[in-house]
Amino acid sequence: MRQPPAGVLDQYVTSSALELAARRRDQRAAAATEEAMSRAEGSRLDAVYGNLSADDYPTIHALGSAMTTAGRDSQAYAGWKLSVIIDGLLSHRQP
Repeated sequence: MRQPPAGVLDQYVTSSALELAARRRDQRAAAATEEAMSRAEGSRLDAVYGNLSADDYPTIHALGSAMTTAGRDSQAYAGWKLSVIIDGLLSHRQP
């Protein structure tokens, strides 16, 4: 089932707010800097994506490093996510 564009954008805004709130909570609990939190999260994602089979998950395997590299800078990551959504919406335009 295809989700309407408004639903995708709504999910993006909601998930971004939840991610930021969780990140700030974790940052306060660990008394860590934004940079340290970003590095730690990037390392965890590198490990997860690195352990996925390229045969079973070819797209994630191909894009894994781009996804985790973007995630190490929260503003770059937010921009990257929005670009992915916009590119996806544009690729599904009706003629």
